[in-house]
Amino acid sequence: MDLNLNISFSSFVITNVLMIVLSLFNLKVLIKKNNLTNSKDVDLKYYEKSYFYKGGNYIYDSIISVLVSLFSRNKIDISRKDYKARNGEMKTSYEIKKIDNSGIDDFEEKLLDTLFSFSDGEVISTRALNNTRKTSPDDYNKPFNELIYYLEGRMKDYGLISREKSTSKSVLSFVIFSFLFLIGAVTVYNGHYFGAISIILSIILYGFLIASFSKMTDSGKKKLRKLESLEESLKKLDLKVDNPTLVAIGFGLKYENIKEIYKKSSENGMGIFFEDDKLFYDTFKTALVGNFLLTRN
Repeated sequence: MDLNLNISFSSFVITNVLMIVLSLFNLKVLIKKNNLTNSKDVDLKYYEKSYFYKGGNYIYDSIISVLVSLFSRNKIDISRKDYKARNGEMKTSYEIKKIDNSGIDDFEEKLLDTLFSFSDGEVISTRALNNTRKTSPDDYNKPFNELIYYLEGRMKDYGLISREKSTSKSVLSFVIFSFLFLIGAVTVYNGHYFGAISIILSIILYGFLIASFSKMTDSGKKKLRKLESLEESLKKLDLKVDNPTLVAIGFGLKYENIKEIYKKSSENGMGIFFEDDKLFYDTFKTALVGNFLLTRN
């Protein structure tokens, strides 16, 4: 294919300039969704911090922190039940029973409704959850994914992630940036080396295109950096946040870190989490997701 074109120098200049202007305008539209910034910082609840920081794949840590919170506030009762498995091995299950729904927020109530949807009575156990997860994984996953979407909706309301679906804009941007690269290459091939500007710019714009795939807004990125700093502070036992133990559980910190945080904090009523080392956490995690991240965003 012969790319030598019999057109004037000025035509090459005009074509490159027009494509550069079009590309830069398209870039502005593409990244507009990431320039949303709240005038004031959003004070996330303890489980919202962990969800936003860790993501939907680690929703089980947020769930466990909510259950510990509800137990400490006497909204639910959690009792340990040891039983003998078919192979004769002794195992542990925890039973959850509702006590008082007053004063709990929408997500906490939604979580309890989700858990008790797997029970026909007033009690739901980790043993029952584990069995359902193994035998009916699709039916089991769906309500937990609904929890993830619910929290994602909150993050959108807070302006931390974008509501805008930019698939069509991304495709259009890719086409425009590709034309810019092609026109620059043809210009250079015809001996006009200023076309290299279009080539270099198109490569830079491809980088912006890839970066725009993130749904997180500028406010979200700032919040994420603050949560990263909060995690490091918790590890150093610098408890400059409300409900530090619940936040630490949601962040998935090591058991030893969480125990030291609880000892130093003013929180109380969470002793069940620390009985028999990591038994409580491991039992609930196994019941919720097993060895795999069955709930996903």
